[in-house]
Amino acid sequence: MQTKLYQYGQQVMAILIIISVILHWEILAGVSMTSLSAAYNLVAIPWFILSVCTAWALWLKHIWGFWLLYFSLIYSTVALSIPIIPFITNLFPLTARPWIMISLNITVLLINIWLHMKHKTIKNSLHGGNNQ
Repeated sequence: MQTKLYQYGQQVMAILIIISVILHWEILAGVSMTSLSAAYNLVAIPWFILSVCTAWALWLKHIWGFWLLYFSLIYSTVALSIPIIPFITNLFPLTARPWIMISLNITVLLINIWLHMKHKTIKNSLHGGNNQ
């Protein structure tokens, strides 16, 4: 069971990130070259690049995809208040949505940590444990 979760966990995370990018595409609509939107560009463009790179790395099961997801989750939560799991926050009252979003992103972060540790365990078992 844990092996199946590990095998598909990274790809599920990648799909969630892509869905999140598609649902929040309007963030990129404000990107322009005027001086008034320079600060906005410094938030929106890195979020988009980080999200796409994270999804790509996780889909291809690269180890650095875990590290990008850590940064992507923190950036999405703090800078843009974007939940990584879409639609669930809409089921709650407006006053509870920030806490639900934070809880969801923390849950995804914990799942990512578990997947990352599982990757290290599987890698060590394939290479015969410690090389002493």
